[in-house]
Amino acid sequence: VSAVFCTNVTLTGYTLRNTGNWAHRILCSENVTARNLCVQGGHDGFDIHHTSRVRVADSFFDTGDDCIAGFDDWDVVVSNCVLHSACSPVRLGGRDVLITDCTADGGSYPHRWTLSWDKKRKGLAANLREGRRNMGCFFQYFADDRDPYLWTPDNMVFRNVVVRNADLFACALTGLGLIWNRGPGIANIRFENVRVENCRQAGVFAMPADCPLKVVTRNCSFAFREKQAHGFDVWNATFENAELKKKIVYQLGLCAETAGDLEKAYQYYKDVYSTD
Repeated sequence: VSAVFCTNVTLTGYTLRNTGNWAHRILCSENVTARNLCVQGGHDGFDIHHTSRVRVADSFFDTGDDCIAGFDDWDVVVSNCVLHSACSPVRLGGRDVLITDCTADGGSYPHRWTLSWDKKRKGLAANLREGRRNMGCFFQYFADDRDPYLWTPDNMVFRNVVVRNADLFACALTGLGLIWNRGPGIANIRFENVRVENCRQAGVFAMPADCPLKVVTRNCSFAFREKQAHGFDVWNATFENAELKKKIVYQLGLCAETAGDLEKAYQYYKDVYSTD
């Protein structure tokens, strides 16, 4: 489903299964509403670029690639959706973006990187018996540099979200110049009432020197996998809520203690209690 330079687009009440690289591609459009959709396959679920006033609600995504993806968007709300992905449930960058009342987990379909280039070009479905299905990273900040930007990225909010079994919870890496992250940085990301379960690493944030990032957290919790736990790696980013850092470091200490690494556990606990 493709919409380019469109206004007042309504998409509702259908299922897409095993499409090409994208199930939906919405470009340079305004006032887009998608509701009661079901998307299943090894591809992206809903892609929006240079688009404003977008509402995606009450929908189910089970994708091998990203569920919701896009950059340079303004006024986007994704609400009450189930996001299953073998890549990133949310790979998004924009201004005034809200992800609320959603649940996320790994997917049923393998990531499309398991396909050869020829098979991807032909739009073939991934082999359900091969490839990984675990969630790579719940939220990846998306900042492509191939197009000029209409809006300065800022104010992305995640509220009332449950994330299960992610290898990495969140990352924003424009400061490292990696692919899909060579565009402008973002100034503010906020997490409210977010519960992260069975996570391997909390996050990686690296912003360019001219765009420091502030991460605000309210009532967030993390539970890590044993023997694989890792906290936040941060460059040119600050956390407003120091209490979250203490909770995460304490959880890392518990994981190390359970794994029998008492020396590492001691260092984590020391970091927690020496801050008081």
